[in-house]
Order: sequence, then structure tokens, then C-alpha cells
Amino acid sequence: YNLMDWVINKLKKPRKAIGVSVFGMPIIQLGDIVQISHNSSNSNVVEIPSTAKFVVYSMEYNKTENGLDTIIYLSEVV
Repeated sequence: YNLMDWVINKLKKPRKAIGVSVFGMPIIQLGDIVQISHNSSNSNVVEIPSTAKFVVYSMEYNKTENGLDTIIYLSEVV
């Protein structure tokens, strides 16, 4: 019962899932835990507390006219 209670308490909180476009970052890997620091003056940015941690669950690499573009998909760690 204690284990099931712990699992339910961890899973019932909604978590943020976001995609972040970053300059080519070959050092980031799946499963890495990251924190995001951003300027919140942009109205298109989701408010993210500075203490929030995210796990990298997917990555995309695209070659553009400006160089390599990396999109990392993150899910909040509770």
C-alpha cells in the first residue's frame, strides 16, 4: 500500500512537456536531466520556475540555411 500510494502521488501531478529549439548541442543525450534558464519577456514562452528539472525524452536534428538546429523535447521531473 505504501508503494502504491507513493506511485499515485508522483503520477497525479500534471507535468509540463515542452520542445526547445537550441543551437546544435551534441553533448545533450536522451535521459539527461536539464534545467532551463530563459528571458521571460517573450510572451510566447511558457512560464517555467527556475527550480524545475526536465528529462530529455526525444531529440531532432535539422540542417537549415543557418546551420544545425536541434530540437529537444523535455518532460518535467516531479
